[in-house]
Order: sequence, then C-alpha cells, then structure tokens
Amino acid sequence: MLIESVRLGDTSAYELLYKRHKSAAYSVARCISCSTSEADDLVAEGFARVLATLVRGEGPRRHKFRAYLLTTIRHVAYDRTRKDRRLTLCDDIVAATDAAEAAPFEDPLTTQFENSTAAQAFDKLPPMSKDTVVLTIVLGLSPSEAAVLLGVSPNCVSARMYRARQELRAAYVQAQVPPSVDFAKNCRFTMARLGAWLAQGPRPPSWTPLVEAHLSSCRRCARLAAELTEINDWLSKPRFARTPADSTRQREVS
Repeated sequence: MLIESVRLGDTSAYELLYKRHKSAAYSVARCISCSTSEADDLVAEGFARVLATLVRGEGPRRHKFRAYLLTTIRHVAYDRTRKDRRLTLCDDIVAATDAAEAAPFEDPLTTQFENSTAAQAFDKLPPMSKDTVVLTIVLGLSPSEAAVLLGVSPNCVSARMYRARQELRAAYVQAQVPPSVDFAKNCRFTMARLGAWLAQGPRPPSWTPLVEAHLSSCRRCARLAAELTEINDWLSKPRFARTPADSTRQREVS
C-alpha cells in the first residue's frame, strides 16, 4: 500500500500519490485562492505537510488520503488568511485536539469532487445500464416496479442491476487511475483496464490473464492495483447498497 510505503521511507510511493491526486488538489486550491500562483503554493505546501505527517507515522489511513490532502490544503489557506485575525486559545490543547479528531468530518469540497467523479462514471455507462441505475438505485424502485417501465421481466432487471453496479464501480475506480502518459508502453494496456479488472464478474474478459501477468512482474502497476483494490472493496461494502426498506421509506416521505 502506498501510504504505508511512504511511512517506511519510500519517496517514490509518495510521487505516485502526488501524480494520482494532484488534479483534485489543484481543483480545490483554485476554488479557494485568488490566483494561479497562490493555488500552486497551496498545493505544494499541502503535499509537503501531508508528507511530513506520514513520515511521523501519523495522518490518513487506507483510502482516506485524498480527503486528508484536500482538508490540509484548505487549512493551509485558512492559516494564511487568519494571521491578522484574533484567535481564541484553548487552555487544554490536548483535549481540544482529541475532540477534533474524534468528531466526524465532512468536507464539502471533497464531497463535491467525489460526486463529480461518480457523475463521470455514470456518464460512461451504456444507456440500458443508466436507465436501470436511475430506476432502481436513484428512484428506489423494486425490480418488479422497474420491469413494468422497462418492458422486461423482474429477473432481467435484477440481472441488469448486477451488471450496472459492476460497470459503475469499474468506471469509478478507473477514474482514480492517473494519466498513463508517463507509464511504459507495456504498462498502458493494464492501466486502461484496471477498473474493469477489479470489478469483473464470474466471466472474466479474455484479456484478464495478460493484466494479471503484467501485475505479477511490474512493481509500479502492482502498487497502483493494490491501492485501487482498497477503493473497489470499499465501494463493494453492503452498507452502500439501498435496501427495499430504504426505498419504501423514501417513497412514503415523498
């Protein structure tokens, strides 16, 4: 895992994290800065702070790197603008820090970025899958209800739901892959298929052995695949799936 490699002193792992998340970092920095040069400074200091935190053995865990980075960039911007403001100090700084770390944090800019990534993934779906996602996941219809609107059987809707979830997850994970321009030519084939490889169903594509053979021999691509595996597993957890009870409650409220 890249984050743990950085904690062990592997600077090349942090370079990969930088390449993967710099676009998101610049998007946030431009929203809270007045010029391009200021945005550059925010991104540079933000990455530097996160690196120092990781080297100390602290900071983000697993798939939380991006949220931690974007929050750090915002804090850098706040630190620069509040120098002349009056600050209220707390007598018990340790207790205040513990309370802040224990409280759940919702960063609206991070949420906006993740929603944008999800929207991009949705746009890549075939029309049939889009219709299925909207009816079953967004509107919360049961397969029987969606079947009436789609003109197919409930079993067909269930099969389409399974396939659409796979495609959506594959597109979302693929969006996390950094641009492959700096990868070797033999790496690009694998880079372009990592999302689909992680989300594949019981019938793997014909190119699966090629991808797996490359990952077994390329350390750089294997690291990226391990990082994306965590994101894919996180997206696959049951708590993110809508239950029939949730759908019923939503229709009752509406």
